[in-house]
Amino acid sequence: MYRNPVNLVVVLSFCLLNPMYALAICAILNFMESKINYRFFAIIFALSFSFYFSLRDWSGLYFKSDAFIYLQAFQMADMSSFTAIFHQLALNLQGSEPFWYIYLWLSRILLGDNVGLFIFSNYLIIFLLTAYLGKLVGGKRFVIVIFCIICVNPGFLYNILEVWRHTFALLLFLIGIFFFEANKHRLLSRVVMYSSGFVHLVAIPLVLLYEFFTFCGKKNARLRRNDRFQMIKWYSFEIIGYAIFVALIISLVDKYYEYTFSFVGITSLLVYTKDIGTVQSGYYFLFNPLSYVLIFYFWFNRKQISKNDIFIGINYFAFILTMMFLDLPSTPIGRTFYIFLVGATILSSKLIMKLDFRLGFICILTIIWHHFFNILGTSEGAHTLVNLLNGEYLNPFYGLAILTFKYDTLLVLPQGIL
Repeated sequence: MYRNPVNLVVVLSFCLLNPMYALAICAILNFMESKINYRFFAIIFALSFSFYFSLRDWSGLYFKSDAFIYLQAFQMADMSSFTAIFHQLALNLQGSEPFWYIYLWLSRILLGDNVGLFIFSNYLIIFLLTAYLGKLVGGKRFVIVIFCIICVNPGFLYNILEVWRHTFALLLFLIGIFFFEANKHRLLSRVVMYSSGFVHLVAIPLVLLYEFFTFCGKKNARLRRNDRFQMIKWYSFEIIGYAIFVALIISLVDKYYEYTFSFVGITSLLVYTKDIGTVQSGYYFLFNPLSYVLIFYFWFNRKQISKNDIFIGINYFAFILTMMFLDLPSTPIGRTFYIFLVGATILSSKLIMKLDFRLGFICILTIIWHHFFNILGTSEGAHTLVNLLNGEYLNPFYGLAILTFKYDTLLVLPQGIL
């Protein structure tokens, strides 16, 4: 690690520069040089972004926001016992997922009543999982995958701000299916994948869809010579049948969602089901640049498409097309589709890794320009991030060296939040 000057550049970038800028520089370096030390990068990346998101003004937190509810649940976690967590699950499915509340319960025991340390540790775990997902997908080009997850889809940053439980479930589900893609650790991959459903209920239908997709593609599967990835034909009858099945399931959700939510005991979701129209969103995502990149990726790799590529691609476009023609319940459909949206950004990173240096460099620069100037540089796109670093979230000199000097603000957060 010390003999490779690239790792020194990584350290200096994160220590001296804003984590956003440092990540972009490291992605370009990773395109030229694949010898970036993963463990070292994962630690410094997770520390930098954890400080970046933790050091914000929490005093104005809206009392109905997800983050407020999570922090409130953390402070009251010591009042529950281990058995009471599962008893609450039997009484009410929504918001009572056992793994999430076990996590809150253990955090309360280990960290005490310090909300600031809980926020920091929460972000630290999220970004370590993100780094591991990048390594799992990209191998030696893991930084490019991490960069695309964070920068291609701005919704990932917005969700990390407050929607922590959904982000945990998303990362666990994606890690599980990419574990499953390799012909090793099948049992471990299923444990990780199924655990996502015990963190957030939205992952349960995704797990069932993935198992059904695996069953549909099993007869048509063939193995690569290196025996690492399972390949299937995207034009097979089984895969076409699966796509039709997904469309039918979504249409049934549109027709019977009120009865279904009432039957399983999550009636509170009915309040939010029609709050945002999905028809306009369907057209927006269909003509989004990410959809064009995804189409190009499938054409470019049409002879070497893995099972996970097809699973993400089919569900991504199936959700978009059904959103265009049906007025779907926005909250459950939106949170489910968001996981495939993040999956689509992972496929975009796989496309960049297959390009030569000039095209890949242009793609990365285009993403940087679109992300920082079209999204974060406008009032509409930056309103959720404006409190980061006291409004200086784009200050290029807010590196880890400066962020660590502000750690004491995390220790006084409990008096200013709830």
